[in-house]
Amino acid sequence: MILRFIIWSVVLVMALRFVLRFVLPILNITRATQNRLQQMQKQMDDMNKQAQQTQQRSQARANVKQSDYVDYEEVK
Repeated sequence: MILRFIIWSVVLVMALRFVLRFVLPILNITRATQNRLQQMQKQMDDMNKQAQQTQQRSQARANVKQSDYVDYEEVK
């Protein structure tokens, strides 16, 4: 009876040590990696939106400049 209790105690302690030393750190690393990846994706999305807005503004300015010019025609 006591031997069975000791064996189960040792098994339980080893299982807890395994979980605390290996499984939890892996879960924490995975969570941190996912958070960092999402943050980087958000940064890229923001940069792409900013680039698109800049491009649209420059295209709008180019369109205005083209329409303001009137071809010269000589009057006789």
